[in-house]
Amino acid sequence: MSTARRNARGNDDEHARRSDRLYEPALSGLTIPDATRADLDRVLGLGATTSANDLLFAVSRLARLQVGEIVVELSPPQWEELKKRAAVQNQTVRVFMERLVAKFTQDLWSL
Repeated sequence: MSTARRNARGNDDEHARRSDRLYEPALSGLTIPDATRADLDRVLGLGATTSANDLLFAVSRLARLQVGEIVVELSPPQWEELKKRAAVQNQTVRVFMERLVAKFTQDLWSL
């Protein structure tokens, strides 16, 4: 046997050290390469890939706004504008949109 010690699996420590240099450690979850991250930020809005929660939020903004059977397509900048307007009124985007739809409904039926 060589002078290298054996670890719990019976492998030489030297072999384990060489393996660590050959392979990247496995990570759980999603890994996004830098080039793809830049593309996502361009499509979803700057900062969309800062964290998993930011990415989820940005992707959810792509969901369609639907009022009854009418679908309103909004771009990421338009969603950002809605977010800003909601923040000015100290509301979440959801609450802001619910109030906007309620006002629209009220205005519609008062014609």
